[in-house]
Amino acid sequence: MSTAPSTMEDLIRNMAAQNPDIIRELGGADSFNQTLKSIGSLDQKFEERGGVFFHTGSNAFETADKFTQVHIDEYRATGRPSLPALAAHHADQLGLDKGSPEYKAMIMVATRAEVDAGITPDYHNKFHYTDVAAMTANLLAKNNEFVAAGDPRGVPLTKAEQAITLMTAIGHDIDHMGKSNPPGDSLYNEKQSFKAMEPLMREAGLTEQQIKNVHTILMTTSPNGPHAILKSLAKGDREGQPATLDGIRDADIEGKKKMGIDPATIKPLDFPVLKDLEGNSKLTQMAAMVSDADLYASGGAGMKSNMVMSSALTEEGKKFMGSPLDFTTDGSRKFFLDGIVGKEGYASNAGREVINAQFEALRNETEQRLAAAKAAQEPKPVEAAAPITSKFASVAPKDEAPKAPVVKRSAVKPRSPSGP
Repeated sequence: MSTAPSTMEDLIRNMAAQNPDIIRELGGADSFNQTLKSIGSLDQKFEERGGVFFHTGSNAFETADKFTQVHIDEYRATGRPSLPALAAHHADQLGLDKGSPEYKAMIMVATRAEVDAGITPDYHNKFHYTDVAAMTANLLAKNNEFVAAGDPRGVPLTKAEQAITLMTAIGHDIDHMGKSNPPGDSLYNEKQSFKAMEPLMREAGLTEQQIKNVHTILMTTSPNGPHAILKSLAKGDREGQPATLDGIRDADIEGKKKMGIDPATIKPLDFPVLKDLEGNSKLTQMAAMVSDADLYASGGAGMKSNMVMSSALTEEGKKFMGSPLDFTTDGSRKFFLDGIVGKEGYASNAGREVINAQFEALRNETEQRLAAAKAAQEPKPVEAAAPITSKFASVAPKDEAPKAPVVKRSAVKPRSPSGP
């Protein structure tokens, strides 16, 4: 009689025993054993400490407070759960099938995300994977609430579709080297992550279409064009005016021309790899939820979370790219909120419900801080002396100030200002 594995480490070993090729994809026996040891240690300490998992609150502000308390204050200071344990927790919350290929693929990708790399970026690291995975799971839960309530903002997703969405969130930055995509390849980092995930998805038994969907979703997380396309597609669906990749590309070019940008320098938004998103509201929302979760800690969870993440990104840029940029400034924050997230807020229907109010508050606060700083830097005008309008001015000597008229005092004692 078989028994259920008692720990996440046991579950992963059982999966690997059924398919030894998994061990190779996780770096070989030594890497596999070391990774499982690390997973076991993380989860043991997490349980002993009474660690908690993040779940959304009753509104965007409560959600931001809870996220900051759990992911920013607790996880980064005292330790986090392993990514496989986090995936399993949220999979249970979503009611995903533990015996499915999708569940197996999700756990394997989460295990791969725990493999120690040669470097550890300050921002694009396991804490970031944890942040994005947890928020994606919560957005999936909100979407399910929409569907259950008959809210048209919801898109019905199968358990398998929810599992691959969560899996993509977990693995979206695997093997990130702390550098932006190079000028010649707007999808370099995203392709590296997919390269690490693909063999594990195949070993788990995902279909070609599922793997293709994961690839499409993962590519939309690139900030170098695909994310903007995704936002336009989601907006078109939201407003009942479905967009096309060609239409988005042409509108972007025309918009930049109107801004006075030299047409010869405009790089068209040509990403045929995203073609499957056209006319596919379901896949668009799956991608948008992952993308929204990717930007949540920096743009939707309030000022404290933003500053922690901005400091990490600043350090990562200095360390791995020699960048002098400081992402903690109000100006940098405004650029991120307006240019990356977008002035209209988050892309997915679930994200707009769960995040947008806090996003707008952070954006307003940032604009107020910038306005106050600008006002403080502006030179104050010198106040001119008040013109003399008294009737006595005309008779006052040039070198003597006009004397005030004598006012006869009243015999009535005035009331005290504080008296009855």
